[in-house]
Amino acid sequence: MAAMQAMRQQAYAAASRGEHREALDLFRRLVEQAPRVWALHLDLAREYRVLGYLQDAITSLRQAISLEPDRLELRCELIDVLKRLDRTRVIEAECEELLKRIHDDRTMLLPAALALEDAGQPDAALAALRRLVELEPTHFDAQQHIRRLQTDRIPPWHFAMMNDEARDVAYEAALKRAVTPDSHVFEIGTGSGVLPMLAARAGAGRVTTCEANPQIAAVGQEVISHNGFDDTITVIPRPSWELDAERDLGGRADILVAEILSDTLLDEGILRTTHQAREALLKPGAPLIPCAVSAMALLVGGEALASTTMVGEVSGFDLSPFNRYIPASLSVNTDSRELLTLSEDIEVFRFDLDQELPQPEQRSVTCTAIASGLCVGVLQWVRLYMDKETEFENRPADRFAPSAWRQRLFPFAEPLEMTKGEEVVFRAVHNVASLAFDWET
Repeated sequence: MAAMQAMRQQAYAAASRGEHREALDLFRRLVEQAPRVWALHLDLAREYRVLGYLQDAITSLRQAISLEPDRLELRCELIDVLKRLDRTRVIEAECEELLKRIHDDRTMLLPAALALEDAGQPDAALAALRRLVELEPTHFDAQQHIRRLQTDRIPPWHFAMMNDEARDVAYEAALKRAVTPDSHVFEIGTGSGVLPMLAARAGAGRVTTCEANPQIAAVGQEVISHNGFDDTITVIPRPSWELDAERDLGGRADILVAEILSDTLLDEGILRTTHQAREALLKPGAPLIPCAVSAMALLVGGEALASTTMVGEVSGFDLSPFNRYIPASLSVNTDSRELLTLSEDIEVFRFDLDQELPQPEQRSVTCTAIASGLCVGVLQWVRLYMDKETEFENRPADRFAPSAWRQRLFPFAEPLEMTKGEEVVFRAVHNVASLAFDWET
């Protein structure tokens, strides 16, 4: 036994020096001498993993699990190795087996949930936590972890979106003009279900909606059922690019409605997603709601914005070297009275969604200063052209207004002192998936 302990310490020392092949050989010898010691199989698996022999690592971990089937760390380590090999179905089976073993063990469910979360398995972690709450309905830690994990999966901005009445009014106006009783409306991004329900209420004979996030799809289906639209609306819990028009939609749709937009307009993939839907899921010439989207912008300054993006003297100290970390952009929802507006509104990029997918573009934007002051950067927001009659935008108002979208501030690396009447030029860039702004150099 003493000789084995010495050899194990020798193996650990070799591994700590980065001599993993030597460590591997030593752990192999140890396993041969003591094949019933689970910890040695774990040591061997970890060396296999470091050296990239992942299948051998799996074999060693399974041997360890056969010796200690209830040891949590072994199953989590196995799941982590399987994740590196993208063995999704095997991972699901391992998670199910683990949850089955600890189904009624109140002492193990919480540690298992945290370990599964660390292993990148939030669904299994939630299952363990929900089981613990079934067993102990007042378990505070489990309840809080459930809320935190659900927030990670379903971000809080969904509530602002659901309560954005002006947005819903704009969508409904366009839907009422486009929809007939014979219309099959396809919606991308079910969310809370409000847009497909607006389409159904507008008179559509059939509505199909898809949602990539299975948790959101499930609650969207619940909302739709709760409001009595089961007969009209079908929810598909998959992303639009995985759908087949005949198999999933029962034929190409007549109208597309979507709200796959971010603060910066493009980050949720509206251009590529809409283009793919037009090509594969819609009838030729099908109306799109919105039919076009724009990135709107103006040059801004003011103390409130400057304090969120740069620093100078504070408490008698010069902190300006920290300005090398001025953010590329940040989300704001600002009262226009806090802004020093330095230019007129500018429609920087407009994308007509019924046209071909645009190419990445860089353009110089020239504008005239309408006031004097220090320009902090470009404030950008979104404008939606629902159809020829209705538009919606989240331009800074004269009061705070909750919106599904906030404005986005793109601070300049070097702020510029502007004089009223001066002509200035800044650069705007998009790569189909994102936007950026800076001074023209």
